[in-house]
Amino acid sequence: MTETCSTLENNFDDIKHTTLSERGALREAARCLKCADAPCQKSCPTQLDIKYFITSIANKNYYGAAKAILSDNPLGLSCGMVCPTSDLCVGGCNLYASEEGPINIGGLQQFAVEVFKDMKIPQIRDPSLPALEQLPSSYHEKIALIGCGPASISCATFLARMGYSAITIFEKQKYIGGLSSSEIPQYRLPYEVIDFEIQLMRDLGVKVL
Repeated sequence: MTETCSTLENNFDDIKHTTLSERGALREAARCLKCADAPCQKSCPTQLDIKYFITSIANKNYYGAAKAILSDNPLGLSCGMVCPTSDLCVGGCNLYASEEGPINIGGLQQFAVEVFKDMKIPQIRDPSLPALEQLPSSYHEKIALIGCGPASISCATFLARMGYSAITIFEKQKYIGGLSSSEIPQYRLPYEVIDFEIQLMRDLGVKVL
């Protein structure tokens, strides 16, 4: 059925061709060659363990896949949606010249983290690390980050995981998320995705003012 302009006027539904259903994700993950010297991983700026998270998806271990992604990249869902993968990991895929084409790595990344998002599991520090009260006093010094954009969200998350406990992000705008909120249209990157990644950061005790 053809939709009219009036019904589409405020419709920001996901229309990306890379978005995958569970069935599509399992089929795509099964195609991966699990290359010994994976060129996709060498082409990823965040150095994700792509081979591991795709193998986890193929085994239906979606939590494990999302954990691997978010451990290396706190903005794993945003990147799965908007990263120019054709110029990076997908461009390096050994299946690029095959009939079916390269692995849809961005779509698989988005799928895994969206499943985790629906689980509503808060982020915690690695229990194997020293408790906050056992860390040196320098870990309790105040840290300020200016602007609640992708860089600050990522930086604050990694600092909080290390044990720094007094991190505050200062944002002058009425919205948070930086360019991810103000410049990227919602059908590419919905606000709820940005809110999800910010909430994971806040789970670790980071404050936003």
